[in-house]
Amino acid sequence: MRKAAWLVGGICAVGALIAQFPASWAARVTAAELLTDEVQISGTIWQGRITGLEGVGPIDFQTYPRHLFSDKPLVTFYSQLSGMQAKGGARLGHISDLIFKGRVSTFSLLDSRLAGLGGIFDVAIDDIIYEGETCSQAAGRASTDFLASNAAQWAWQGPALSGPVSCENGEIVLRMTGAQDGQNIEMTLRSNLSGLYTNIAQVQTRDPNAQFALSLFGFVQNGQTYQLEQTGSWK
Repeated sequence: MRKAAWLVGGICAVGALIAQFPASWAARVTAAELLTDEVQISGTIWQGRITGLEGVGPIDFQTYPRHLFSDKPLVTFYSQLSGMQAKGGARLGHISDLIFKGRVSTFSLLDSRLAGLGGIFDVAIDDIIYEGETCSQAAGRASTDFLASNAAQWAWQGPALSGPVSCENGEIVLRMTGAQDGQNIEMTLRSNLSGLYTNIAQVQTRDPNAQFALSLFGFVQNGQTYQLEQTGSWK
């Protein structure tokens, strides 16, 4: 009886130790390269918070060991920065139910021309399957009313844009289109998981007021067609 009591007590002690195992210790073993003086991890391996990632708000996470032998996410996460939020689930090589939305002006940290402008973006991805920095499969939708929300400033109103999210040649691809009052817009945004992106857009419009707004963002005019191609990094 005494041995049984000691065994039960020992199991409980080990369980309590694991339950309180600091997430920061686990990160030093599994992802030491991600830790810097700015990046801090608090809480336990079951529930914690990551802070200090550049351009990203605090990330709250929770793990579910019981999902190890199922298709359900092992980790769920939620992050909110002023004007932007993201949430979803993940397991090795798979991100699911990703919601990423907020104000377009939040990206003024990457492009100062967006500061003070209106409009929102909304990305909903059911699944992303990847290996390393290569995306092999994705399914979702993206939309924005950016062009429709700044008519007062530009004296020109473009249509709302929407379209599918997919994977092509290892990259995540957002293709959005919109049409309104004889105007047609196509935009394709490609990004790999290392942060490099390419944005190609084409606007067809007879409205002369479009020239002012589009030239601000680097569009080149050719008759009634405006074209843009830019590259950069979101990291």
